[in-house]
Formats: sequence, structure tokens, C-alpha cells
Amino acid sequence: MAIIQVSQREGSNYKTIQVAVEAALPGDTVEVDEGVYYEHVTIDKLLVLRSSEGEASSVRLTGSVRIATTEEVRFESISIGGGTGPFDYGLHIESGDVTLHHCLFSEIQGVAMRVDAAAKVSAEHSIFQKNIQGIEVFGRLALFECIVEDTIKSAQISVRAGGEVAVTNSGILSGQEEGLCLYEASRATITKSSFVGNRGVQLRLEQDSSIDVESTNFFIGHDQAIYSDQSKGALKNCVFKNQRLEHVACTNGSHIEVKASTFENGEAEGMNVSGSSVLLSDSQFKNQKGDHISCNEQSKLSMTKTQILSGESRGIVTSNSTCTLIESEA
Repeated sequence: MAIIQVSQREGSNYKTIQVAVEAALPGDTVEVDEGVYYEHVTIDKLLVLRSSEGEASSVRLTGSVRIATTEEVRFESISIGGGTGPFDYGLHIESGDVTLHHCLFSEIQGVAMRVDAAAKVSAEHSIFQKNIQGIEVFGRLALFECIVEDTIKSAQISVRAGGEVAVTNSGILSGQEEGLCLYEASRATITKSSFVGNRGVQLRLEQDSSIDVESTNFFIGHDQAIYSDQSKGALKNCVFKNQRLEHVACTNGSHIEVKASTFENGEAEGMNVSGSSVLLSDSQFKNQKGDHISCNEQSKLSMTKTQILSGESRGIVTSNSTCTLIESEA
């Protein structure tokens, strides 16, 4: 497999990334010298695209990138963004199995990345920051040790039409709108991650979507931490602190199971259950300014080995609902 060098220096055979990609055979590597590349790139073959310096900051591609292939594509230490013109997408993956390693997506004047239904993407040690719009997922996306932060005009990550996202050891931080949104029977698995400071709902799921969240923190939210509408989920070993609205809000037939989690220092209710069901076990609520738990509209709440401790308002409030306590303290 050949290595094709791209350089803006005098005498280089390939001064643009696109010309090198077109010249490459399937399985080749396109290695890019440091510089800013003002171009749009399309990849339709098995390929590795990487920085020769091994640092994402050394190579910046200011146009958009489109991937459409049935093969594997790997990006290493590439930066996309910073262009002045509006683009629909920074990176649009129509199809293929794509790996992003140590990449940077910053100041993109459109959607940072779109993953279509025929695409599978794994992002490792990569950063998405200060983009106009966030990540859109219709296929499958895995984030490992990534940061998604400061998205300006949309949710940081939106998953639709049965798409799937796995978030591990990652941060969804300080977005101007929602953190992670799931719609239309989409799914998320979230492990050892943090949602901090998003101005909209930190984690929203609607339309028969589902979540499985473990060992994850939800801190300093300006809205609800989790809002579930006609969806389901499981929370285990999670910590909720300092939400402006409810830590968890369940409505319209949602079902949530919570194990070994802590809810504290909220500025409103700890949990609101409306026309839904919640199973709580081995968890703790404390120091809420509003009611710790509110149930209404024929909801069902079951608590096992769960504590409702000090707060400024009431503990458990029910209206036309059923509440069962087993070895719990309120």
C-alpha cells in the first residue's frame, strides 16, 4: 500500500488533498503536511487520511468532506472547520465504516458531522467544539474519550430514525441548546461520561426512544437533566446535581428504572412523573428546593431501599397515582 504525500511546498506532486485522494488506490494512505487547505474533499474508496505531524492542529481543512463508500476510511489527526462560507456539513458520511482518531471539528458554519443510515462511525480522542450546529446521527456513532462542547444553534448531538449512539468516557459540555436528543425509536448507551452546563435539556428522549446510562454525571443544567416523553430507559450509578429544573421528568407513558443513583441540590423538583412509571432502588434524594418526587396523571412509582432526605419542600407528592415504598425512608 502506497503513501501519497500532500504538501503546499514548491515542487510537491500533490498540493491539494482531493487530487491526492483521486490518485490513491484503495488501501493507500494520503499523508498531509502542515497547512490550511481551502478545498472540499470527497472520498469513495478504502483510504487512510492523516497528518504527517501527528497533531490535528497542524492540518486544517476549511471546506467540507463527503464520504461515500462501502469500505473503511480512517482519519488521523485531521482538523476540519474554520472556513468563512456556510456549508451544510463539515463531515458528511453517507456510507462506509469510518474511524476518526485524534481529530478536531471546530468553528464549522453548519452541521459539524452527519452520519447517514448506511454509515458506521467510531470517534476516538476527538473534539467537536464551537460549531454552529452539532452532530446528526441516522446510522451508528460511537464516541470514546471525546468532547462535544459549545455548539451554538442546535443540540450537541441529535439521533433520529432508529439511529444509535454509544458514548463512553466522554463529555457533552456547555451547549447553547440541548445536550443529546433522541427521536423516532433511537437508542443511546452512555457510560462513564458527563453532561455539564447545557442550556437546554441535557438528555432528551422522545417517540419510543431508549437509553441505558451508567456511571454518568449530570451537573449544572439550565433545564431538566433528563426529559423522557413516551420512551424508556435505565439509569445506574448516576449522579445528578444542580439542575435548574427537574433532575428527571417522565411523561406520556414513559418507563424509567433507576438504581444506585443520587439526586441533589436541584432548584426545582427532584423527579416529576406524569402519566408514566418509575422504579427506584438503592438511590437517594436530598436538598431539593422543590418537592423531591411528584407523581400525577395515573403514574406508578415503586421505591425500594431509597432515601428521601432533607429539602426545602415536600418529600413525595402524589395525585391520582400509585406509590409503593419498600424498605425506603421518606
